[in-house]
Order: sequence, then structure tokens, then C-alpha cells
Amino acid sequence: MRRPSTAAVAYATTTGSSLQFHNLCALLKVTNGKNVSVNINISSNFEPLAGTFKLNTSTGELICTSQKQDLCVNSVPNGKTIYIAIAPGTYKKFWAGWEIEGVNYVEKSKSNVTFEADKIYDLGNTSDWN
Repeated sequence: MRRPSTAAVAYATTTGSSLQFHNLCALLKVTNGKNVSVNINISSNFEPLAGTFKLNTSTGELICTSQKQDLCVNSVPNGKTIYIAIAPGTYKKFWAGWEIEGVNYVEKSKSNVTFEADKIYDLGNTSDWN
């Protein structure tokens, strides 16, 4: 799995001499409570979580030109909270899990879940994921 970029993307529109900024991404919040460093894995079987997109600035619509359906944030220390930027949309199959020494634990799985741009979704603490 590849490491996600470190920045959420925004764009601005103008009205006269002022700028109005719009966040393009949804943010997933995860806290590691496993007492060891873990890798946090996010996956979608169908829709792009990240990748290369074109932006229609009139509508704010993202058009995917190349996609990544798996993201990984490596070596998240115990007690650390991270935010993962993903493309907004409705995901037919979405899961989040954690990994220690190559063993994957899938703990959050949802079907038909929607993540909206400019919102933070708290996936909770890995210690609550079992």
C-alpha cells in the first residue's frame, strides 16, 4: 500500500476582489491506542480514495483520472491521532484496519457509506476496534 499525501487539497473561487476557499477532501480521523506503533490501512474495493483528479471549478466536482483504492499510514505511534484526506463520495465497500508486523486486522467495514468534502469523520481509537 502507498502512503497518502500529507496535505488536504482546496481550491478558491473569486467574487470581486475576495477569495472563497473550498476543501476538496473529506478527512478521516484515527487515534492509535494499541500500545505499539501500527500501520493504519484504509481501502475501498470500487471507488477511488485518492489519486489524480481534474476539478470542475464551476461545480466543485472531482473527475478521477487515475485512482488509488488503498491507503496506508505507516508507523503511527501509540497515542497519536492522524487525519487521512480522501476523495469525497459514496463508497460501496469501505474498510479501515490496523496492521502490526505484517498481520492485518480489519475492524471497521461499511457498505454504502458517504464521506462529504470539508467534513471530518472520526473512526475512533484502534484500541476500541478489538
